[in-house]
Amino acid sequence: MSLESLVKPRSVAIVGATDRPSPGRSIVESLGSIGFTGAIYPVNPKYKTVLNHTCYPSLMDLPQAPDVVVFSIRNPLIPEQVRLAVKRGARAAVIYDSGFAELGEDGARLQEEIAGLCREAGMSVCGPNCMGILNPPARVTTYKQTVMDTTGLAGNVGVISQSGSVCIAMLSSRDIDVGGPDAGMDVTLTRPDVHRAARDLLQVSAQKHVRQEQDLFVFRDRADHALRIPRRAAVIA
Repeated sequence: MSLESLVKPRSVAIVGATDRPSPGRSIVESLGSIGFTGAIYPVNPKYKTVLNHTCYPSLMDLPQAPDVVVFSIRNPLIPEQVRLAVKRGARAAVIYDSGFAELGEDGARLQEEIAGLCREAGMSVCGPNCMGILNPPARVTTYKQTVMDTTGLAGNVGVISQSGSVCIAMLSSRDIDVGGPDAGMDVTLTRPDVHRAARDLLQVSAQKHVRQEQDLFVFRDRADHALRIPRRAAVIA
């Protein structure tokens, strides 16, 4: 499964975009601050514009199929919106909300419904229950928190993190420049998919899988080494 539209999208649709403080607003803001040059499509029937971007009532109203659709909505609403994304021809999706397989049988059924729709359409998914993806070299982000300071983000260390707290801690550190995704559950991806994304799309040359908190010492050692070489390295967390 190709991850290019997920990791390096040329257009981003945000379902649930709003002017109010929310991940839907943060993505629109961050895409502007990081210097994204592709199309930004806020989607929300309650708004005409969001942060000076035309806001569309539905994914079906977009002028073109987006590379990636970001879902900043509650999980009961996601299956129907995924169906619309598939119908509109979207190639990838990012799902922030939690409350799926980690909470029991009902959530697992909802997650499998979404995963089945995406697998059938060949759509790569980051999530559910994730922080999104920040790719500074490509000047694109679906990371759910606002990217306040883009200075130095395009360093030579990439982080692919299953842990949101690890991802946030790395991005909050001023000691090291990092970029990459918080992988969340990744309902359509396998670990080899993620490693290929690091190698091919983030263009990294070294990887280290970090499983637990104590392994962060390994991360620091690998990151320190990566900062001393001209190529990028990745830490899979």
